[in-house]
Amino acid sequence: MDCEAGVERLVRARVAAVWGRWQTVASIDLKIRRRAYKACMRSALLYGTETWTQRDRLLNVLQRCDRKMLRYMGGVRWQDGKSSIEVRDMC
Repeated sequence: MDCEAGVERLVRARVAAVWGRWQTVASIDLKIRRRAYKACMRSALLYGTETWTQRDRLLNVLQRCDRKMLRYMGGVRWQDGKSSIEVRDMC
């Protein structure tokens, strides 16, 4: 159980770090933002995940972060009724 708690802390720390970096690139052009997200932020978010025990709640945390960033990048709110696939295709 202690190992799982450590991995969960690590996942949450990565998500917080990526959101912190996102604040610095949020005001630049969409094209550059998209490249930065794909090249740097998504890679940093997923770095080392292949060595973790995959739990559904940890995968949900990573997926939620990914979806929120894509929606934020595309300027889409969840109230707009667009699916994550539509948002991903926009970005």
